[in-house]
Amino acid sequence: MRLLLPTSRSLALVRGARSAFTSSTPVNASAVAVASAATEPVIELAPKEWTPEKKRTGLLAVKIGMMPVWDHYGYRHACTVLQVEECQVTQVKTTERHGFSSLQLGVGIRKARNVTKPVMGHLAKAGVAPKRQLQEFRVSDDALLPLGTTLSAQHFTPGQYVDVCGTSKGKGFQGVMKRHNFAGQPASHGNSKTERHMGSTGQCQDPGKVFKGKKMPGRLGGERVTRDNLWVVKVDTQRNLLYVKGSVPGNNGGIVRVTDARKKTPSAPLPYPTYIAAEGEDMPAEIMAPQGDADPYHYDDIYAQCIDGEASCFSTVTCEITKTLSQFPTRYWPDGVVCWEYRSQFTAAQQSVFQRAMDEYHDKTNVRFVPIQTCASQFGGNSRVCGGCTQRMRIVDTTRGTSCFATLGYVPNQPMDLNFGPGCFSGDGGFSVVVHELGHIIGLVHEHTHPERQVIVLRDALTLSPDNYLKDHSAHTTSYDTGSVMHYD
Repeated sequence: MRLLLPTSRSLALVRGARSAFTSSTPVNASAVAVASAATEPVIELAPKEWTPEKKRTGLLAVKIGMMPVWDHYGYRHACTVLQVEECQVTQVKTTERHGFSSLQLGVGIRKARNVTKPVMGHLAKAGVAPKRQLQEFRVSDDALLPLGTTLSAQHFTPGQYVDVCGTSKGKGFQGVMKRHNFAGQPASHGNSKTERHMGSTGQCQDPGKVFKGKKMPGRLGGERVTRDNLWVVKVDTQRNLLYVKGSVPGNNGGIVRVTDARKKTPSAPLPYPTYIAAEGEDMPAEIMAPQGDADPYHYDDIYAQCIDGEASCFSTVTCEITKTLSQFPTRYWPDGVVCWEYRSQFTAAQQSVFQRAMDEYHDKTNVRFVPIQTCASQFGGNSRVCGGCTQRMRIVDTTRGTSCFATLGYVPNQPMDLNFGPGCFSGDGGFSVVVHELGHIIGLVHEHTHPERQVIVLRDALTLSPDNYLKDHSAHTTSYDTGSVMHYD
């Protein structure tokens, strides 16, 4: 059998035909746009009334990374920054022509040589430059936008909730402990080299097979993941940035899909069909979400409160109502009552010092130190007080020289100890030391960690760690007080 090969003439024709098909002749975007304008529906870009039943388009954004954002109360929000980069309408689908209404959006900028000719022709109809990615969003019939419309970050209102969908980070082939959160097998007692293995898979003759869907090792990540109900904390109108609270799937630089939250109805009307800037409108550079009137650092149960407007609660204790703020926002004693008991033997003189220090708080603040033995008779009907009279401060003798320390604030179901060594009762008999440590028990932090502190003179630099003097910008709400008993010398 002979093999028939094409002649040189036929090869030339084939090459010529291929060359003509793949020529690099540029697409005439203006001609294509004019030709398509006659077939596209006429859509007017104008504000319309929004109702919760209507469905707006979403946005395509680029994940920049994460950063903290502080509101006007000083509360810290961990946010993901999303940039709406050249997000434009590239195709409009209507119910009359396609059976449903949707908008195709393109995002980013791409070099023309990396885009196929069919896609270039498709984008030329909309009069937009090549895009990194195209995605489609179903919308209501009256939420359609004209071709080429550019969407901004102000499409979303600060304070609303959004759903963010993206491709999660690929982590490669992983075992069952990382992929499915298995606990693992025993690490000893005859279990050799299988501590992280999954165990049996198909059992024996019954059922004699591995069921479909069995959790086994495999590739982890690289899947489409949606984070629901992320709060829009801030919108940067100049740089087209969205700040959403929480994490977003995918790597930095990846493209994510942002839509109105499906499970939360906005409390205020949204711009519909999108944000349309009014002529001459002057927008602020940044728009923060409303924080409301409730201060996140205000509690009904206050540790200490000055009486009669005194500048300080008493001569040696500052009236700093910090409650440890963002560090330990829940460590306050309910109703300002601190139950206590002795867990070690103290002399009568030492017990007198403890009582004098507690009386100082009784005279100048609304804090009350109550012996655990009398708690039930005084507050038996109040289950909040000391956890139903079950939680208490324990005064303990450490028998370790000058060691004096205390638990910071109220910690339910854990020991809350006021620790004193024999050397703590020197000087003024230990009165100022006891007042200082009682301040820690009710939740006061060291005054010398105040961000306004300038100079510190150490009493004994050899016995104090430098960590005790690190400034804390989140644990102080009053001005710096060098006379506070919570201040180290």
